[in-house]
Amino acid sequence: MWRLVPLVLMLGASSAHAQMTESEQAVWRLEESYYRMAEANDLEGFRSLFHPDAVGWPAPDAVPHGSERVGWWIPLVHQNPAELWRYELDRQAIQEFGDGDVVVVHYLLRDYFVSAGTGGEIRSDLFRVSHTWMRDGDTWRIVSGMGARAAQP
Repeated sequence: MWRLVPLVLMLGASSAHAQMTESEQAVWRLEESYYRMAEANDLEGFRSLFHPDAVGWPAPDAVPHGSERVGWWIPLVHQNPAELWRYELDRQAIQEFGDGDVVVVHYLLRDYFVSAGTGGEIRSDLFRVSHTWMRDGDTWRIVSGMGARAAQP
């Protein structure tokens, strides 16, 4: 009997993970569009996802920065035409707070480069990413974020 308790708890957590509130669904769709914009080199659209007072701590940086550095990395991943930047997202947790005006999301990001000629993978990295989104009128904006390299499995 007691052996079933952890299994039941794990199954309950899995189904809860799959059911998101309306706010959580909206924010996750925006996280996905965040990377589609980066992949399309759409810096203006990408920057529109951030609150003007946003602060974040990008993975390679020694200190946090304000919104003036938003998207600094996008031109870098597109600088070599022989390599195409790609990504995979693996949502780990998402949580709505208060009246649904704040949502925090945590996920793993695998970004990698493939050869434009052969499609073969050249290199990849794995990052842990967290963003805090706040409803701003009729839209959502990132107000805070943090990224860190993760060990690849």
